[in-house]
Amino acid sequence: KKEMWLDDDDDDDNSGVSSSAAENGEVNSSSISNASAPKLNDAANDRFEADVASMREGTKLYLTNDFRSAEALFRRGMAGDDGDAISSSNENIGGDDANNDDAGGKSDEIVDYGSDGSDDDADTEACIDLRGAFALQYAIVGLLRGVASMEDDQLDTSLARLWEADAMAARDAPWVGRKVVRGVCQLMAGIVECLRKRPAKGVCHMAGSWMYLRALRTEALDYDGLGREVVRSSALLGLGAFALILSLLPDGLVRAASWTTGFEVDRAAGLEMLRACQKEGGVYAPIAALGWISFTVDTKAFLGEEQTEAELTECEALLKWANASFPDSLFFGILEADLHASRRQLPEALSVLDRAMVMPCLDELRALKAVLSYKKAIYHLAALDWIEAAKAFELSQSIYKASGRRSLGPSMAIYAAHCFCIDGGDGCEEAAKRMMDEIVVYKAMDKSNWPRPDRMAFLAHAEYENDHGCNTNVNWSLLHIATAMAITMRCTL
Repeated sequence: KKEMWLDDDDDDDNSGVSSSAAENGEVNSSSISNASAPKLNDAANDRFEADVASMREGTKLYLTNDFRSAEALFRRGMAGDDGDAISSSNENIGGDDANNDDAGGKSDEIVDYGSDGSDDDADTEACIDLRGAFALQYAIVGLLRGVASMEDDQLDTSLARLWEADAMAARDAPWVGRKVVRGVCQLMAGIVECLRKRPAKGVCHMAGSWMYLRALRTEALDYDGLGREVVRSSALLGLGAFALILSLLPDGLVRAASWTTGFEVDRAAGLEMLRACQKEGGVYAPIAALGWISFTVDTKAFLGEEQTEAELTECEALLKWANASFPDSLFFGILEADLHASRRQLPEALSVLDRAMVMPCLDELRALKAVLSYKKAIYHLAALDWIEAAKAFELSQSIYKASGRRSLGPSMAIYAAHCFCIDGGDGCEEAAKRMMDEIVVYKAMDKSNWPRPDRMAFLAHAEYENDHGCNTNVNWSLLHIATAMAITMRCTL
């Protein structure tokens, strides 16, 4: 079936846009307008709306901590009507050749959502295949679950899934939705490559994503055709996040990015786009809300910027909206705790985390449990409750250790040791020495790429051995933990 656009005038040779032109980025924004948006018959339109509803349901599932059900739903969406997904998600179908049309793992036929005409053999049909969009969601949720559960080889699996989604989207009809999916696939692949410590590949993929994502400004932002709640929602989210992230770069890099992409970096405009995305209630409204709230209550605090009461009030309103739609969400729950902490309401913040810590899903999502425990430790530090902070740091370290993860274990251990030392209660000296002994074990491990907090823990342990003869010192521990509170954790009141 031909992947072409259906125009009101079939005799107009300029109404069609070939898939090769769209794929090479040669499509002028004027050639894809609201008037030339694909049109479906009633049955096909119902099917399209059902797919959009499935995407919303999948988003709700993973935002309410049910990652596996969300993956299963998105996997079914990848199968389309033929009941068979394009390829196994565990196959490395893309790799370096993932952008080629001959890359493995693509189906032989796209899903035909119908056309205006009654003749199925007509030369012009609006064939929109949403399996690529489902595959992208499948890859992203798999990445979130893999990281949250500390799975082995999670990055390799996620990268294979992203290339699978890109291959599926490449076979879609040449509409703006395809560009959005392929651009996000490239962008996410770049992020995953950076996480795999392959920055050159990562930057290359991120730069390549702009070939597709630039359509967000010219075609998607004002799109008013089929699937507007998906296309415009993704445009507001993508452009808002893009502007927000670039605004956090050093000034020189911001100017370079603006010159390279032609995109004017404006943090205020980016935040407004995220807010508009949430208000309009499109498919990505909850993700935009997460981004807006997290920047306000978390990123601004890290940057040392004061939140206004109006901003915190708006965060509170957004969290009420989120709690009604996504009850018991760990994502929004963490932000609710941060909001209480921003208002110096530490008991309320700790109460939110205590409720989250008993959720059954944390048995699998071990990384999230470690993060929650770390958050509790920070709030206890802000309240100068040393013994509770020590216990929370020790719990976080034990989760990493039990999961076979080395990174961040030394930093959690040194923080726990300092807190035990400062508290000085019964058994605290022995507990501090026990945590110091854990760092000795980490130092003996065959690992060279320790993150900076862990390297600082090793330096502190060297001082403990060389300068203090392996004896705890309250003043020394207080100096170290106060420095970490002010510079690293940003939890001083």
